Amino acid sequence: MKSAEGFVREYFKLFEEKKWDVIPDSYAEDGQVVGLGNKIMSLSETMKPVLERNKTEITNENIDVKWMKTEMTGSSTAIVYTHFIDKVNRSGKIRVTENVGTFLLEQKEGTWKIKRWINSQNFPVINNESVDTKYRVGNSPVSYKFATSVNLSYGFECCMIEYFKKKGISPSELGKIVGKRYASTWDKSVGYEGLISNFAGYFQFVSTYVEILERTDKTFKVKILAPIIQKSWEITRDDAVDFIQQTWFEIADNMGSDCKVTDDGQYWIVAMNKKY
Repeated sequence: MKSAEGFVREYFKLFEEKKWDVIPDSYAEDGQVVGLGNKIMSLSETMKPVLERNKTEITNENIDVKWMKTEMTGSSTAIVYTHFIDKVNRSGKIRVTENVGTFLLEQKEGTWKIKRWINSQNFPVINNESVDTKYRVGNSPVSYKFATSVNLSYGFECCMIEYFKKKGISPSELGKIVGKRYASTWDKSVGYEGLISNFAGYFQFVSTYVEILERTDKTFKVKILAPIIQKSWEITRDDAVDFIQQTWFEIADNMGSDCKVTDDGQYWIVAMNKKY
């Protein structure tokens, strides 16, 4: 157990010491990593371009291990769970993440190798040492942070719709103004495919539920969870739909597509069809 934990600590140290060419020696030939989108990928192939970028981009990296727990799963296999804070200076940009990593290790000829690596990542809440322990703030799960951020974003939009509605500007008119502003920043050369690829990613940032219903080279239909309209806002669900419909239509129209948003009472159905 101690040697397995020591191996993981040494693996982290390789990153801190920028030994990019040595790091791949830590991977089993058939090592795997569970990456974004829960894809299971080759560990060595996935890390190869990352390590190449690190050679020129990483100025400094510090990995602060908070705890490790190890289970021996066989005479030559172990699972090491570890909680660590990773602070990376990449080309002058500092990024701090909180990580809970799971390393499945196997030992061959007395040497540990990483068989599978699963990493869960969050942005940390850092309590200064001067803050008394009874006042320290715990970190919220990523899913809770995201859901709250989505609700706050829609809250700002609803407040904006309410404000301009009172000024005599309809939600549809406001959506057209906002949409034209956003549309002016889009690169028309990427065409319909670029539009759909970007919106497919964008929807994942504005809703906690995204279901792709249909996609071809000419059609795209997606279902997303609609925002809850608070009673304190002096707007209706139709107002919200009219605003978002016109906003997204202006962008789609600029990129050679139509756009229709319908509300089934719980979800928004967004359909985009190539015009030419």
